Amino acid sequence: LTNLVGSLLAVTTGDGEVWTWDLSARRRGERPLLHPEPLTAMAAAPAGDRLLTCGHDGPVRLWNLDDGRIVFDIPCHDEIAWAGFGPSGEVFTLVSKPGEARLHSSRDGSPVGEPFVHDGRDVPPAFHPTGRLIACRGRDGSVRLWDGATGLAVGPPLTRGGGAPALAFSPDGRRLAVAGSDGAVRLWKAPEPVAGEV
Repeated sequence: LTNLVGSLLAVTTGDGEVWTWDLSARRRGERPLLHPEPLTAMAAAPAGDRLLTCGHDGPVRLWNLDDGRIVFDIPCHDEIAWAGFGPSGEVFTLVSKPGEARLHSSRDGSPVGEPFVHDGRDVPPAFHPTGRLIACRGRDGSVRLWDGATGLAVGPPLTRGGGAPALAFSPDGRRLAVAGSDGAVRLWKAPEPVAGEV
C-alpha cells in the first residue's frame, strides 16, 4: 500500500511496517511506524501530519507523524477495506469489507453519526469539498448521498444498479460526477444545505 498527500509519501511493507518520506526535503522518517499486523488500508490527513493504519481484524491506529507517536487505537472486528479523511481532516471514514461505513472524529476516534453503506474496495467514497455530503456506492451498485455529520441518507438513490467505477464532486461542490459501467459519465446537481434547524 502507498499513500501520497502533498509532500508526504507513506509506504507499507507486508508485515505492517510503514515508512514515510518527506518528498520536499528528500528525507525518510527516522524509524518505521509499526502496526501489529499487515495493513489492508492506509490514509494520510490532508495536512500530512497524521496517518491512519488499518489491518484485517486488529486496531485502527492514528499516528502523529511529527514524533511517531500513537494518538489512539480503535478496536475493529472487521477487515477495513478503505479509509480516508474528510477535506478538513477533522473526521475520517472507515469502510469495512462487509460494506459498512462510519465516520470517526480525528480528535479521539469516537464515532460520528450513524453507520451508512458503501460497497467496493475499488471505488472509494467521495467527500463533498465542505465535508457535508458523502457519495457512496451501495451493495446493489446504486449511488446515493449521505449526510457527513449524521450518517443519514440524503434523498433517494441517484442511480439504481449498474455499478459506478468512480465518484467525484466538482471543486466547487455543485456537481457530482458518476462514472457508469457503460462508459458514460453522468453529472448530478448536489443538494443545497437547508437553512435553519431540523
